[in-house]
Amino acid sequence: MASITVTTSQPFHSCPPTLLTPYCIREFLRIAKYFEEKHEAVMPALYLLKRGLSAIRSATEKLVMFNSIDLSGTSAVIDSRTLHVHHIRDYTHRLLSDVQTTMDRLLFHNPLFTLPEDLFVHDEPRCLHPGYGFVDDERNPWVHTSSVLEHVLSTPRLFQQFAYRSDGGKVHWKPGACHLRMHEIYHLQMQLFILLLLTFGAPGRGSELLAHLFRNISGGSVRNVFVLFNLFCLRGSFNKTSHATLQDRAMVRMPLITVGRLWIRFLVFLRPIYAEWQYVFRPHMHLNATHFLFCGLHRPVTTSDLSLAISTTFSREFDIKMSLGRYRQWMAFMISCNSRIFGAIPSGDTSSDDQFGHSRGMDMDHYGIDKRYPEGLHQSLYISTALTSASSQLMFGHPPDLMVALLKGQERQMQIVDLIRSIQQGKYVPEGQEVIPGTAGVFTGPGLAVTNQTVTNLITQEVLPPIARHIDRSLAESHASILALLAPDRTFASTRPLQQVVQSHTHPYLLRFLRQFRHANQSHLGFTGTAQAEVTQLLYDGQKNVGYFAGTGWSPLHLKLR
Repeated sequence: MASITVTTSQPFHSCPPTLLTPYCIREFLRIAKYFEEKHEAVMPALYLLKRGLSAIRSATEKLVMFNSIDLSGTSAVIDSRTLHVHHIRDYTHRLLSDVQTTMDRLLFHNPLFTLPEDLFVHDEPRCLHPGYGFVDDERNPWVHTSSVLEHVLSTPRLFQQFAYRSDGGKVHWKPGACHLRMHEIYHLQMQLFILLLLTFGAPGRGSELLAHLFRNISGGSVRNVFVLFNLFCLRGSFNKTSHATLQDRAMVRMPLITVGRLWIRFLVFLRPIYAEWQYVFRPHMHLNATHFLFCGLHRPVTTSDLSLAISTTFSREFDIKMSLGRYRQWMAFMISCNSRIFGAIPSGDTSSDDQFGHSRGMDMDHYGIDKRYPEGLHQSLYISTALTSASSQLMFGHPPDLMVALLKGQERQMQIVDLIRSIQQGKYVPEGQEVIPGTAGVFTGPGLAVTNQTVTNLITQEVLPPIARHIDRSLAESHASILALLAPDRTFASTRPLQQVVQSHTHPYLLRFLRQFRHANQSHLGFTGTAQAEVTQLLYDGQKNVGYFAGTGWSPLHLKLR
């Protein structure tokens, strides 16, 4: 073996050519790929990691202070400009409309590449098969239909636009048209990222967002993008206490239902053709396109790419400087100003775990495993963190669609919770006990929700009976008026009074006694007629059986004195 005479003090690239043996040249070429950035090798990656670690600062060094013009929790002052929550909401609606239009255009306005609103998306959250994701589940209808790639190859007009056949009949993609369409798909992905960030609640760090996978990686990470209960959700597990607890705290984030549906449509129809073109033109980016939620174009997406997307958006729409980290702090400020909204979220209790005699972690991992959720999640944690996303959407003024979807079917549980709270507050009324509104200690219950059924019941029970009585009375008076007009002088037969067989005279003492009984000593309370006075005396004597018929408002039972 020939010796190498290059000294360590002399740069390698400046050595005289005569000192480089063929073996040395071969070794240099063999290891060069580990240092070049185009190969995404170890050394450039470590250099990028070192740059990131060198830029780390404590939270106190880069803390941004916010202010607000009032206590409504709807605005914040940023760099002498006021950012209101309705600004975010209005822009979200505009961007949502643009994304839908762009996606329809990229999918060639083909009705086969749409998802019905009532379509149930099947997912197996605990499936660990390599390459599995909800987009590949055999139970979903799009698996058995033509893909966008097949549509392009089978449509002559589109095939001529994106590909051609060689003399041997092999299909070749046209780089110019394919790259232009890939740029549009990538730009659409970043718009979907903005919609996701603005609607899924408290945002995570950039490193956490970039770690989202919608397919399992063989021998690597398990996906953390799911469709649970037909709702698109992201599972997060990064936090600052991981180094102390040696485990990550799981949580979920959910965007608006319409945004989640757009993400599903994007991953199902557009991502496969994007990944196919990456395999053709950039084979090293094929894995990134088939597994990562945020895939790159020429290289993997970095935190600076996400931060650039949101800073560009806020600068263009609101003329405000906003990075990803600054948006996280602004969201933290807004959530603290709206603590009443987020304080209404029900949280789990550990009393049941105490009865079982083990911790919540033991319950999740061994005894209380729920196959409907991915590993590390259970119903209480899923609901509490997902409701945070729903509450933030309400804070921005979006419709409560996600809140309704999350709490659907929990009416019975909430009724039991209300019952427990009424007992704790001393407002529980046992069944059959008379409820007196306004009396202390009596729980009258919440008001009815304004629905079609409740409105119908209220009209039937409260409104229609008085109207019916008024109509009957009006008809009777109308008939009487017509008879009086047509036959004013006609005498109608009347009943002949019966002969009175009992003569009785009422003693004045009885009138005074009745006034005392009614607590009306100083009033002029008296009988309405002679017959009433006589019947009262007969009842007081108790020697005759008396039957008395009188008008509404008086009953002999009121005068039963003995």
